[in-house]
Amino acid sequence: MSDFQNLIEMGFSEEKCKKALSLNNQNMQEALDWLLIHANEPDEPIDEDHKKPVLKLSSELPVAESKKTEENEMDLANPNSLKCDECGIILKDEDFATLHAHKTGHVNFSQSTESIKPKTKEEIEEQKIRLSEKLKKLRHEREEKEKHEQLEREKLRRKEGRQLNEIKQKFHEEEMKRIAEQKRKEKLADAEYKRKLKEQIARDREEFKNQNQPEKSAPVPEKPASSFSNEKREYNECRIQVRLTDGNTMVEKFSVQDQLASVRLWVEKNRTDGYSAFNLIQTFPRKVYTDDDMIKTLSDLGLVPASSLVVSKI
Repeated sequence: MSDFQNLIEMGFSEEKCKKALSLNNQNMQEALDWLLIHANEPDEPIDEDHKKPVLKLSSELPVAESKKTEENEMDLANPNSLKCDECGIILKDEDFATLHAHKTGHVNFSQSTESIKPKTKEEIEEQKIRLSEKLKKLRHEREEKEKHEQLEREKLRRKEGRQLNEIKQKFHEEEMKRIAEQKRKEKLADAEYKRKLKEQIARDREEFKNQNQPEKSAPVPEKPASSFSNEKREYNECRIQVRLTDGNTMVEKFSVQDQLASVRLWVEKNRTDGYSAFNLIQTFPRKVYTDDDMIKTLSDLGLVPASSLVVSKI
């Protein structure tokens, strides 16, 4: 069985086997090495148009260098091969010499009477076994390398997965902390608002209670029986408190001779509950003031020294 067929049986394509043998001077070992190195390359035919290196035979050398004895000249009359003068390898013919030159860059060759002995069947089988074992070894090494690379890729993938999970977990924890902090602040703000509202309601109730309670008159000292009547206290100012529809209150002092219209105008200018039409109402005793009451003085309406009025929407 030829070297070419042996390589075919090993699983290589015909095109690559031809190319490997051609580029390696039909050397089985070198051809196999070449095939293993170029196993993953696409099949490409040998470039026939590739420029062949110029071979220099001994006959083309200067006369002083190429002169031989008569005995050698007679032997070279029937050359059996070519010999590379640079490395000493014996080549079958000019084609193999050309391939050798293409591979090594050697260009000096001479004719030789040596013959390339064909390999025996035993040598071929031995070489085949040796090459097969080498091929198995190389394939095993390649498989082990691929397994190692795959294992490393899997380790890297798992590491990246763990890192991604850690990033997601950290983001989730930070988000939960942010939400919890926001809820805590909202709860505190709500509690503070309720506290202030309760305090305001309590103050309003106390103020309303105090304003609607009849003032306690100071104890009148006993006067002699000759006293005809109690003196009446005179006031120059009147304190008016007005509660708006939004719950806010306003307080202002007026002259006792000011008309109720002055109070109404002051409310219109300073109110904080809008601009809708309204009436002024006294809660106790209950009285709704009309347009006729607007021209009356605060003293005439009995609002002196202090009174509380309520704004009511019409």
